[in-house]
Amino acid sequence: MIDLDYYDVVLVGIAASMLAGVLIGLVTPVSTEAGIVAGTVAATLFVYAGTFRNPPLPEASPSTKTAVVAWHAVALLVIVAQYT
Repeated sequence: MIDLDYYDVVLVGIAASMLAGVLIGLVTPVSTEAGIVAGTVAATLFVYAGTFRNPPLPEASPSTKTAVVAWHAVALLVIVAQYT
């Protein structure tokens, strides 16, 4: 049995939904363009899940988190100073 990681499943889902859209367009009365659009919409859900719902980011170290917060604080102060 193949042991698939979460992101492998996402990639398979993207490919399968695109292929299903093309097949629907070829073997049913639905136009090929409409089948491809439907497959693309379904694939977009997999892209969203893999990119935004469960992104492949490692856990950040405390020093990295501190640097990110400090950078955004300085950027916010520069923006506020520019427009006040």
